[in-house]
Amino acid sequence: MKRAAAGCWLLLMGMGLSLAPTWPAEAPEELAPVLVLGERPGPALWKVTWKDHVLWIMPTLAPLPRGLTWRSREIEAVVAQSQEVFSEASLVMRLGGKGDAQDQVMQALLNPEGTSLRDLMPPDLFSQFEQLQAQYAGQDRRLEQLRPFAAALELRKRALTSIGLDSDGQVHDYMEYLARRHLVRLHPLGRTIEPRPKTLVADLARMPAQADLDCARWQLAQLQRELRSAAVRANAWSAGNLPALRDDWQASQAQQQSASCQALFQHLAPTKRAIRDTRERGYDELRKALRRNPSTVALVLLEEVFDPEGVVARFRRAGYTVVEPDPAD
Repeated sequence: MKRAAAGCWLLLMGMGLSLAPTWPAEAPEELAPVLVLGERPGPALWKVTWKDHVLWIMPTLAPLPRGLTWRSREIEAVVAQSQEVFSEASLVMRLGGKGDAQDQVMQALLNPEGTSLRDLMPPDLFSQFEQLQAQYAGQDRRLEQLRPFAAALELRKRALTSIGLDSDGQVHDYMEYLARRHLVRLHPLGRTIEPRPKTLVADLARMPAQADLDCARWQLAQLQRELRSAAVRANAWSAGNLPALRDDWQASQAQQQSASCQALFQHLAPTKRAIRDTRERGYDELRKALRRNPSTVALVLLEEVFDPEGVVARFRRAGYTVVEPDPAD
């Protein structure tokens, strides 16, 4: 059971979208590699019940540190007594079409010929990008050929990798192992969409230049906060520290008030529709499984656990009993 995609609901080229306020004035500080040492107990479980049936929700988080090892007796016990295990209702966009069509989309993600980020970004924004590029991506000048929002997203991906965050913590391999060991059925809820290349090229062409720049600025601002909190978040997840996870999620939500990236991505209508449909399908499948099985295990993206519009909140509103993990455990 392989994870289809990690992180947020908005995905383009496998890179997550997040928003944050203005970049701080100081130069980016040097960050140590993320290390989660030793074997960890694993994430805490939410419990949703209907009559005598139970749905166990295990929150997933990515990226996580390479080499993270965790084993959970609680999770193995609930898998052993369950009838089905579901992966996340996640979404990945995959570029379809033939070689020429793919080339056209990639071309649409590049700056106009003869220009680079230095030409398109205001001096302060390009200086911020240059500092982070030198720190986390070396001298790879190919990044500067990308449009501002795409360059910022790719830099985020490389920065996380450079501090050791490029893994899902072997969550899916471990859950697959447990399911096979205990003869439990596996059901992936991940979905892949293949937008028409011509439509995607047209959508990218309609993105306003200012929204492109604004989104890049917020992406770079978010990056340093994300890197600084990565170790805390990874350790909290692997130790089942619910209060720390909730605090981190609330802090990230407080920094997502700008509409700049949302305004930019609203032109990618197929992605927006697919996100909504995937979210609805995931909830419906888990609701049916809860009523069908005495016991079910579901992997659910962490943001879906805490989000007021997420899966856990929807079960509560529908009248199901939801029990959160005990923070003291």
